[in-house]
Amino acid sequence: FVISSVRVDNTIGAGNIQIQGDLFQVIGFNVINLINQMDEGIVDVGNINITARKLVIQDGGGITSNAFGSISAPNIVVNARESVEVIGGFNFNNFYVPSNLSSSTTSVGKSGNLTINTNRLLVKNGGTISTNVAGEIQNFRFLEATGAAGNVIINASEVIEIVGTSAQGLRSSIGSEVFNSGDAGNVTISTKQLIVRDGGEVSVSSALPRLPANININEDASNLGNAGELNIIADNILLDNKGQIVSEAESANGGNVNLQLQDLLLMRRNSLISTNAGKAGFEGNGGNINISSDVIAALEDSDISANSEKLRGGNVNIVTQGIFGTQFRNQLTPGSDITATGEDELSRGNIE
Repeated sequence: FVISSVRVDNTIGAGNIQIQGDLFQVIGFNVINLINQMDEGIVDVGNINITARKLVIQDGGGITSNAFGSISAPNIVVNARESVEVIGGFNFNNFYVPSNLSSSTTSVGKSGNLTINTNRLLVKNGGTISTNVAGEIQNFRFLEATGAAGNVIINASEVIEIVGTSAQGLRSSIGSEVFNSGDAGNVTISTKQLIVRDGGEVSVSSALPRLPANININEDASNLGNAGELNIIADNILLDNKGQIVSEAESANGGNVNLQLQDLLLMRRNSLISTNAGKAGFEGNGGNINISSDVIAALEDSDISANSEKLRGGNVNIVTQGIFGTQFRNQLTPGSDITATGEDELSRGNIE
């Protein structure tokens, strides 16, 4: 494994981490980290660039970039001609750290963009690939960050698999998330086959953090940022056994979910595609869901929903040669449903 930490500030200028090799592994609770802690100064804050045949991050390892000042966090670019694997995590005294490839900010600066180019991508057993706006805890208080999350861009020429959860129930995931007033970034995926199963997820979200009872949250729950947009181009998507593609916002607007598929969208066993907003009684409009696929099959209580609890539901627009196993409905049922509900009858979204 490799352990490396580089701190960049406005006294020494931008810095880069360049890694090239055949098999590159970050295994165990170790991290490669590029930090920007500037308040003012240069715009170019450096990047992490990785070029390898295969990249493996496992057992709590991480490749991260972080911003603590007003300038954006560094970008991460991975070019792995064979595969990228992000697997499992590390449990230390009941504190779980997922294996991760991520960029975050705890301040007003934006988290970096994350780009992966490979043939095959595997995220498994609670591993995560993400950009996020995290905030920080000081003196038992959660302090909000106002920066936006960066974008996640993944090009996998063969397949992307997002599989399972950790022993603690953390979903394997690809996404962008905010826990405060900054907006989530967009997630863009291009591949032949996307498989999300056994609790895995692709997500963009805006929500208050789930913190211990002794931590006070200064953040106004009605002032959260908007969820980002999900854009997926693929030949086929399989969602199975609670696999999900979601854009969710507790008190802001849900982002759009755009799926452009050549052949098949297959949803099985309680799987979900949603862009819901206004959760837990807060206000927010549902985003839109746009699906283009030759065939769509949703079975065994698998749902497509663009709902809002308090304001207007989003629109669901589907272009297909055939839909099997599901129906357009005014509310969710124990069967497979396509819904666009709002606070009342007048605020329902359109389904076409």
